[in-house]
Amino acid sequence: MKPTRLLRLAPGLTLVELLVVIVILSVVLAITATLMFSATRTFARERAIVDKQADLAAANHVFVDDMSIAGYLTTATNTFPALTTGTLSTVTFEGDIDSDGTVDRLCYQVASGVLQRKRIASGADCSSTGTWENLIGDVTAFTLTFLNASRASLTDAQVVAATSPGPARYVDVLLTVQASYGAGTITKSITEEVALRN
Repeated sequence: MKPTRLLRLAPGLTLVELLVVIVILSVVLAITATLMFSATRTFARERAIVDKQADLAAANHVFVDDMSIAGYLTTATNTFPALTTGTLSTVTFEGDIDSDGTVDRLCYQVASGVLQRKRIASGADCSSTGTWENLIGDVTAFTLTFLNASRASLTDAQVVAATSPGPARYVDVLLTVQASYGAGTITKSITEEVALRN
């Protein structure tokens, strides 16, 4: 028997068969890589959405809790207005925030896309006293709609008025944020109605 004949009869893969296997594995690997990349992008997007929703809920919770205490005083008769100022994007109100018997003033504003909160002494000026605390960034809307006892909308001037149709008894809050993640953006909103104590 000749040595060349043994090589032809020996079992194994030809070069063509080996190339076909490499092409098939390359296609499978390319599909897997595409799926992994897509899954990673989806995970990043979903993570950004969950994070933004959690931040939004936390900021809304702080605001609603503060707003629901407006006008509350633990040690004396309520002789002060709950809302001291109110516009469509800012609000200042007073109440015994920490139940220590002392009236505090809380100020909220949106500055450069950041919802901010400031707690100062009653009667102090929000623009010059204390330090603003950032609650959430990427704010595109912070809308406050003030309603009287019959749930009719009030103008800015009517919000703190002691005569009809004021004062405000309810506040509808709309907080909207928009954030970027990679190549996309997400927008999330939360709305809530708060009953004031006054």
